[in-house]
Amino acid sequence: MSEFNLKKYISNNPLLTEGKEEKVDEVVNEELDLVHVYDKNGEKIIGTGQVVKSEKPNPSDVIVQFDRELILSFPRDRVKPVKEEVEVNEGLMDDIFGGIPYKTVGVVSFTTVALPDDAKERIIMRAKEAGKFAQPNVAGGVTVRDEAALNEEEELTFIPSSGTKAGGTFELNNRKYELTSPIKNVTIGGRYVTTLPKGTILYNLAGGLLADHESLRKFETRSNQYFDKSNYSGIRIRKDKEVLNNIINNSKVLEFYG
Repeated sequence: MSEFNLKKYISNNPLLTEGKEEKVDEVVNEELDLVHVYDKNGEKIIGTGQVVKSEKPNPSDVIVQFDRELILSFPRDRVKPVKEEVEVNEGLMDDIFGGIPYKTVGVVSFTTVALPDDAKERIIMRAKEAGKFAQPNVAGGVTVRDEAALNEEEELTFIPSSGTKAGGTFELNNRKYELTSPIKNVTIGGRYVTTLPKGTILYNLAGGLLADHESLRKFETRSNQYFDKSNYSGIRIRKDKEVLNNIINNSKVLEFYG
């Protein structure tokens, strides 16, 4: 796998750059270790990627980069090292990529060959017909994912800040959720701590994470507005890692990205 280019990753991801003024002015080069990621029972490999080094690693979590666009966090006991990366070019993915060289790591297949737009469109169309999700990647190629497998094992995405050694933030992977159980200890506006009731709708947007429930309107302030838009609503909540994990474990996804 090619080295991770943070500058290109952020500048080409509209979900990260929309509404933000900060610019990334350095290219981050990291040595990465190849690993298998196993399911929650420790029996089935759900993906193969490379460990992103961190200056102050969380002893209970490992950050794994699957391709140029997919970086997720997993419990350490679900991540095991492998000796070498295996290049696979056979079966359904062969048909989807149409003879263009590609690599498969777990549920993700990708090519870093710079392709013209019409070639990308043909790959994306063939992937869609095969029930896969595909999109252009920052290398100029196309990434194809098995969305069903990824959705079964949704984890948080790690977004490097000014560089992988300086840490980063965690993000949810889908756009809209509905809580099936209450979530405690949620911070609103940096000053209120409350419980999000069952049935709360959460909008995961580039500008922040919004929680929509009538009981939360009382927390609106001049600096933290309660939005009422046609395609999203709610008040911004703080994206603590524990809260994000609780959302994953206590909600259903109403709208996927892509």
